[in-house]
Amino acid sequence: METNLLYFFILKLVHVSSGIFWVGAAIMMAAFVQPTAKSLGPDGGKFMQQLARTNAYPIVINTASTLTILSGFLLYWKLSGGFQSEWIFSKYGTLLLIGGILAVVAYGIGFTVTRPSISRMAEIGIALQQKGPSPDLLAQMPILGNRIALSTRFIASLIGISVLIMEMARYL
Repeated sequence: METNLLYFFILKLVHVSSGIFWVGAAIMMAAFVQPTAKSLGPDGGKFMQQLARTNAYPIVINTASTLTILSGFLLYWKLSGGFQSEWIFSKYGTLLLIGGILAVVAYGIGFTVTRPSISRMAEIGIALQQKGPSPDLLAQMPILGNRIALSTRFIASLIGISVLIMEMARYL
């Protein structure tokens, strides 16, 4: 197999497989896991903490999203001939660019909103276990929970739309 073709094949394989995982996991979390955890009340918080600790969900989702973004960037560079404006402003190039921008925005929200909120919630959970209930800490929990739920739904929506745009680009 030609080196250039092998490079493209590997990038495409990494991009599609990690992207499928990222999108599927984000939608599953936003549509099913978080609403179920919320309906469980305080036990839902324990469940979410256990999910993060035991199954390494944050590490796996961060790895998948990073691989998706990096491989997508390299694929775009390769397909565009090194970011040639003529290709970028074609229908195909523009739609892939829009899809990529949506994915990068989702990625940024994950790392600047969702991840810090989850970390802070975990810190508060540990503090509550060690020191007992504190009105200040207890007041932060629902705010953080809502921030996490909203950002997760937004991320799932953005990357879901990104996938649709990128797939439609092939046929327009």
